[in-house]
Order: sequence, then C-alpha cells, then structure tokens
Amino acid sequence: MGKLWCARVQYLTDDSLEGRATGSRGFGEEKIFKAWYAERYHAPADDLGQPVDVAAAAQFNAILEKLALRVADADQRPQWRADSFFRRFAQ
Repeated sequence: MGKLWCARVQYLTDDSLEGRATGSRGFGEEKIFKAWYAERYHAPADDLGQPVDVAAAAQFNAILEKLALRVADADQRPQWRADSFFRRFAQ
C-alpha cells in the first residue's frame, strides 16, 4: 500500500487538479486501506509489529513538506469553499 498511496497523495497535491473532484474510489489501494482501517486502526492489532515501508514514509513526509511550504508561501491564506462542511468552523 505504501508506494501506491504515496503516489496517490502526490497526484492529489498536483496544481493541475485544483477545482476537480479527487476522491479515491476506483484506486487499488482503496480496498487495502478500508481493510486496514476496519481491522487494525485503533485496535489491538494496531501495534509496532506492523510492517513499515520506510521509503514510502519518507516520500510521504516529503509530500507533506511540499504541501506545507506551498500553503505557507502562498500570497493569500487558504479559504474554505462556500459549500464546505468545515467553513462554519472558520467563522
């Protein structure tokens, strides 16, 4: 799941996707993620014995760093879309 998931996150952070619906349905890792979330997340099986893809984790951190820098260096603060559920919490 690691490399595919990181590729998906990288795809979603691409500037050319602004304004598009970018849900994960149809991507192969969706089934893997849902199974992990249902069976392991915050469960007894969610422990340090799980395999970790260190290279994928490093790539994920690099993607998050790029995203954080883009937001911090932008000319304007991020704005919630008018139809966003979360917009009410920003007022």
